Amino acid sequence: MRFFMLLLLVGLVTIDARAQNQQTDWNKPFPPHKVIGNVYYVLVNNKDYPDIADDYVKSFKALRSLPVDVFLGAHGSFYDLTTKYAQLEKGGANPFIDPAGFKAHLDRQEKNFTARLDEQKKAATK
Repeated sequence: MRFFMLLLLVGLVTIDARAQNQQTDWNKPFPPHKVIGNVYYVLVNNKDYPDIADDYVKSFKALRSLPVDVFLGAHGSFYDLTTKYAQLEKGGANPFIDPAGFKAHLDRQEKNFTARLDEQKKAATK
């Protein structure tokens, strides 16, 4: 249960949705509004949730295992909405089909998490 709650708190939990478009079945993860960069949880020596850091690691691993075609988020900046919308207006390939964008977003968030975890580990040893 705590692992699931962490996914919700991290904001990287996805909802598997299917979209039918021109005989194409797309997987669309949709993360809620929070991201790891905005999270200030106690990741080290957390007496209320001692496994929180491990659960973050599990969350990132689970998210990386998802098949993703269309990456959308609660904030357009997560998936470069402005640029993609402009490209869509011009025609051609659908710019919202962006598995690499999802991976890049996870990379950024995991990097933020790792930096926050390292900071807290360093502070805990002082």
